[in-house]
Amino acid sequence: MRYISPLNFLQDDLAGHTGEITQQQILLVKRQLLAWAELSDQKTVVRNGIEYSKEEIINLFNKLGEDLRMDYHQRIFENKALLKFLEHGDYTENIPLFKGNEEPGFLDFIRPWFTPVWGDELLPAFRERKFESLVYLLKQAEPVFDEILLMEFLHPLQSRLEDFEKQAEEYGGEIKNLRAWNTKKVDEFINRPLLEFFNALPYTFGSFRNTYMIDMINLTVNVYNARNADAAYYYAEMALTLECDEQYREKMRDRMKIYKPSLMFYTPAYKSGTEQSSGTKPKETENTPPRQDYTPYKTKPACGGVIAVLMIFFIVLFLVVYGIIGGSSSSSH
Repeated sequence: MRYISPLNFLQDDLAGHTGEITQQQILLVKRQLLAWAELSDQKTVVRNGIEYSKEEIINLFNKLGEDLRMDYHQRIFENKALLKFLEHGDYTENIPLFKGNEEPGFLDFIRPWFTPVWGDELLPAFRERKFESLVYLLKQAEPVFDEILLMEFLHPLQSRLEDFEKQAEEYGGEIKNLRAWNTKKVDEFINRPLLEFFNALPYTFGSFRNTYMIDMINLTVNVYNARNADAAYYYAEMALTLECDEQYREKMRDRMKIYKPSLMFYTPAYKSGTEQSSGTKPKETENTPPRQDYTPYKTKPACGGVIAVLMIFFIVLFLVVYGIIGGSSSSSH
């Protein structure tokens, strides 16, 4: 059931009218249009550039007869972004549907029309990988749905997200077996719009985000083992914008120290959803054997050489100082 704005529909009939629309005016226009519907062979009528069926016209007037609430219809009519969304399912991603001061009564009023339109837009946007649109739709739903309702409407999306996560896991295995990777393919699984969409999902998707971070860790490890430490670091840095449990973020930071050992003591100050990567994106490499595979928990720390040099330095210093003191003691005797 799509929303039909009575003010849009009746603006020709009510041209020049000022003040509140009365029940008598609604009934007068209703009689005229029902008479047309009975006598005309046409199945639809076009008003203000919008085509309506006879059934929609009858439903509109029946609804108006039940609950006039012209003040709510007036607010929708004045909010062109919301009006366009409810009537046609059209939206512009940088224009919000709500102003932030809507009371519960108004949100309850629009929910029966908002829900089907919102649901019809969600799955096609995911299927076409329009992640910016998905973030927009999730943010616009926040004032309309509570957590329980939102999860109910997101249920069809959940199975598609699980399938997508499995694809990421499988591709990580392909890189490991072939020792080669494809930039476009990795981009499909690690990119900022995708991760911003995951961050916009409700907190009940926390387990999914944790699992996906593990997949990204494995992807970057396998890219590193396919002989491209710079690319591994690039994707790992981007992956850290995903909001998941800190233990998994710490695991990714540990890998980053391996990918770029000089940054062993560097802790990046990331903020989720913001552009943090610098420089140019690394290119994919040829299928050449890796320098050395990264094996978790077995790789020596990158600072081991530095520690060894420092130990030698302190030993030599100790011997020199001890020799000076010893020499001084001998001289005094």
